[in-house]
Amino acid sequence: MAADNLQTVIVSKETAKTRKAAERVAWEFANRITTSRETATSFRFRQRPPEDFRKGSFRTKKIDGGVSLVYGVLKASAKKKRNPDTYTDEVRFMYGMERKARGAEDGYDLARLAREVEAMDLASVNVRRSVLNTLMARAKGLRLKPTGYKQRDEEDRDRYFKMLLEHPTHPQGELFSNPGKPIRLKNPRTMPDPGPMSWLGTTLEWKWKGGKWENGKEDWLFLWSPKYKAVVAVKCPKKMDKLDKVSRRGGAAKTFERFMSRDPKATYDAEIPACKLVKLGKAEHIVYRSDKWKHGKKTEDYIHEFGKGVEIYCGPSKKDPEVFICFGGKLTATERGLVF
Repeated sequence: MAADNLQTVIVSKETAKTRKAAERVAWEFANRITTSRETATSFRFRQRPPEDFRKGSFRTKKIDGGVSLVYGVLKASAKKKRNPDTYTDEVRFMYGMERKARGAEDGYDLARLAREVEAMDLASVNVRRSVLNTLMARAKGLRLKPTGYKQRDEEDRDRYFKMLLEHPTHPQGELFSNPGKPIRLKNPRTMPDPGPMSWLGTTLEWKWKGGKWENGKEDWLFLWSPKYKAVVAVKCPKKMDKLDKVSRRGGAAKTFERFMSRDPKATYDAEIPACKLVKLGKAEHIVYRSDKWKHGKKTEDYIHEFGKGVEIYCGPSKKDPEVFICFGGKLTATERGLVF
């Protein structure tokens, strides 16, 4: 565990390219991270405020792996503060729940967290109260107001917590709304940045009015962009770096969960070329292969017809495409697959 007089963990950008990756490295040395910031060459993660230390007492220790630790001499008043090394499992759970609650995007995420709280046998009344208040504060930020909840006292809060426990972690209806308000594309000339996307299978065939394309022997990723409510297909990279944690940004993980009815296990990097787009015409159908119902044990082929107003583009050329994008009309993803 980290020393109590550790003030900041500095992670070089040569070691970690992104803030998230750097934070994972920092947690190997810190007991807690209060703030973080980025410089031209590194990411800095503060464990204690500078005010806790004597002026001019800071010293930096460089260790292997592009990590530097900044130590200082604590003031007498700061020494009286509770050392994170002495935190109980319940207090660690409380701080962990605070981090998770900040990342909750809707009632489904909060329902999962409520189940974690219920599974944890919290002996401390104060810790339980703090955790529930954290969930309620996030619920208020998401504008979730169940019947009978006025955020007035503990009785109302506990009633809301009970409601979260009864809330399904997956929607029960066939259709669902994509996270956030999608951006409508109209006649794009170049491939836009689709944002975080869900990998839902392998694209086998596109068909549009007056044309058809088959992928042959190559595997093309069948991706869904919540940002644009669009289907995107690119060639499967030979090497995709598997990241340790699943990214929850942009609703991609949530779309995967609802489409596949299971939790995502990893995040991958795939390059989407920002190339010129060529309009192919009115989209008629798509054929894709997915393990949607078999949970990885077996794949099946699916075909879905598109409705009015759905367009398909490719780039940089029809003869040698690198990317496809299909959007428009009432195109959306559901728990059964793609519909319009």
